[in-house]
Amino acid sequence: MSIVNTPIARRGKSRERSVFGNATWQIGEATALSGGLRHIWFQDSGTLVVNGATLLNTHSKDEATVYNVSLSHKFSQDFLVYANTGSAFRPGPFFRRRVPPADAAPAEVHRPRVREVRCLFASAAGLLRRSRRAT
Repeated sequence: MSIVNTPIARRGKSRERSVFGNATWQIGEATALSGGLRHIWFQDSGTLVVNGATLLNTHSKDEATVYNVSLSHKFSQDFLVYANTGSAFRPGPFFRRRVPPADAAPAEVHRPRVREVRCLFASAAGLLRRSRRAT
C-alpha cells in the first residue's frame, strides 16, 4: 500500500455590508415596543483546486432585510414580561464552510425566524429567575 500526497487548495473571500436602524416607543410608563431593521449585502467567491485542476469556482451575491420586534411590560419593580420575534440571514456555502458538489444547484440562503417569550423576576440583589419559551 502506498500513500499519494495530493495537493488540495481552497481559497475564498467574503464581503458583507449593512445598514440598520432601531427605535423604541414608550407606551405609557410600563410598556415599551421596540423594532429594528437591517439590510445586508453579501458577496462570496471561492475556488477548490485538487491536484492542479479547478473543481469548483463560485461567485455569488445576495441581499436580505432582517427584522426584530419586541414588546415588554413591567408589572412591578420586580417582574417584567417581554415577547420577541425576529429573522436572521445566513448566506451561501463558503460562509458556512461547506463545499457543495460540483453539479449542485446554487446554494439556498437560510433565513430562520426566532420567537421567544420571557418572564424576568428580579430583586434588589439581582436577577432571581428567568423563564423562557422559544419557538
